[in-house]
Amino acid sequence: MNFLIPLGFLGLLGLGVLILIYIIKPNYQQKLVSSTFVWKLSLKYQKKRIPISKLRNLLILICQILILILCAFILAQPAVIKDSVNNGNEKVVVIDASASMWATCDDETRFERAVNEVIALADDVLDDNGMMSVILAGTEATFVEERVGSENKTQLIEKLNDLLGGETQCTYGSADVDGAMVLAETITAVNPSADVLFYTGKKYLNSGDVTVVDMSRGSEEWNVAVLDSRAVFEEGYYTFAVDIACFGRNVEVQLNCYIDLGEHERPIELYENVILTDDIVRTVEFKTGTMSDVTQRVFEYSSVRAYVQVDDSFADDNSFVLYGGIKPKLRVQYFSSAPNTFFSMALMTTANALKSRWDIEIDEVRGTGVSPALEGYDFYIFENRAPQTMPKDGVVFLVNPQALPNELGVVLGDVMKGDSFVLAPGEPHALTNYMNLSNLLITQYTSISKYNEAFTPIMYCAGVPVFLSRNDDGGKVAVMTFGLNFSDIAINWDFPTLIYNMFEYYLPSTFTKFIYNVNETVTLRSRGFGLTIEGNGISESFVSFPAQLTLSKIGTYTTKQTLYGGKDISESFYVKIADEESNIVRVIDVLDSEIVKSELGVDYNDLLVYFAAILVTLLFAEWFLQSRTRI
Repeated sequence: MNFLIPLGFLGLLGLGVLILIYIIKPNYQQKLVSSTFVWKLSLKYQKKRIPISKLRNLLILICQILILILCAFILAQPAVIKDSVNNGNEKVVVIDASASMWATCDDETRFERAVNEVIALADDVLDDNGMMSVILAGTEATFVEERVGSENKTQLIEKLNDLLGGETQCTYGSADVDGAMVLAETITAVNPSADVLFYTGKKYLNSGDVTVVDMSRGSEEWNVAVLDSRAVFEEGYYTFAVDIACFGRNVEVQLNCYIDLGEHERPIELYENVILTDDIVRTVEFKTGTMSDVTQRVFEYSSVRAYVQVDDSFADDNSFVLYGGIKPKLRVQYFSSAPNTFFSMALMTTANALKSRWDIEIDEVRGTGVSPALEGYDFYIFENRAPQTMPKDGVVFLVNPQALPNELGVVLGDVMKGDSFVLAPGEPHALTNYMNLSNLLITQYTSISKYNEAFTPIMYCAGVPVFLSRNDDGGKVAVMTFGLNFSDIAINWDFPTLIYNMFEYYLPSTFTKFIYNVNETVTLRSRGFGLTIEGNGISESFVSFPAQLTLSKIGTYTTKQTLYGGKDISESFYVKIADEESNIVRVIDVLDSEIVKSELGVDYNDLLVYFAAILVTLLFAEWFLQSRTRI
């Protein structure tokens, strides 16, 4: 017999309390008193019952002691432990499918080596009438097969071979080891005697109850990795910083930097010899501004490829491509019969704020005797006078128009004048982000009496819309029916904020950065009718935006789109693997996701019922004896 909670025996302290009660219990003393015949007769009968009373009291004491002992035993939870459950030879195999498993030795990757060893293990286990589960720890942990017996051996072997054939299941991301171990625990909860094996190239100093099977080839495997690249614009020229390291070996390599200056310029090729030791990341700088050869000074670039040519174990991270040096050009035309300096300042402020993403070129057309261009620009601003025909190839912002083209579908009403009309927001809209419209006053505006349902009213004055927005295949148009000279909007930050919001809303960047990690979600936007993305075996088209895409392979991806004006543009970005996956000799202290084997496989014969039955019997006996003392 075993006790599951030994601390329950502290209940035996109650025996001391019981004995103490009996010690301090008052005793009756004999007194000599005068008596009658009846008194003497009663004493005679009492003396005859004394032996029985002493025995009864002794039995009551024994019952009370036994009751306290039984209560202590019950608190300690008595049980008979049976042998642990053992469902025979059962293996739970977790295969690491992270990027580091692409490391190759003797023309075989770690992942291929792991799958082949698991196939051999499956042959042995299932031929011995055992059971086997296989979990793939990729981006998301999944069962390949769960608790397969010998009767399903062929099915398991086929699925394991499928991991090697054609499109392999090894990823370029990090392994979901946590999720894999959670799945493994669903097996060990049923059979705690099942062995959990983790096939990986990583090393763990403490793996707990998980058996780590090393798929690496020790010193035979090593990896030079170009981890990152950055462009720093200083003193009018670019400096390119490249992070590089070698894991598993000390080597000297030549780091090459191929700078593509665009289709009309010859590329520049630079290099530097680098000594890499102790898995330390080195940063190498290629400063084009300090070069003696003027032709090698770079003030804009199409792409920069940093690479090494070495025969290491993992070739996929031997290069890194940086994009974003030549900014897409946006041409803005500002036309006004009476130019306003606040417009010029707001446009310059916006151009400076967006200079990392756009090269914004601003043309101003001033005066009453000149005609504005109606094509060739990405953004048109018409102040005080609207064109008779709307441009078709860009965003059109009409400010304080006196009349509007019929094709627009907006009808102007009366001109309203007053001391101070207060602006009020309409529907929540991206154009009014970070603006406080309730603080803005207007002294004159033109009401809008009718507008096409494609427009959204986003500003009101006296209950009448004064600012409309449209952004669809039918046009990118904003109409503001009050001028800067009749409002205090121009002297507040709200006006440059509005101009900034218009660029962000009507002319969004196709993507937000030029470097992404594998399995990171990329948000795509279009400035035209649609967008196509290609690269590394994928080709997808989108017509609804914003569109989101998760890319699972490293390399360059290129987006292509046709703008509303008919111009075709393409932009590229690079997807890289995580830095820790390049470290193919990484040693980890503890397997945080280790299996914690519980005692769920141990069976107990609970004795509480029996002890409770005895307790009830003793309680009844003690009650019966107590009741007899009162007779």
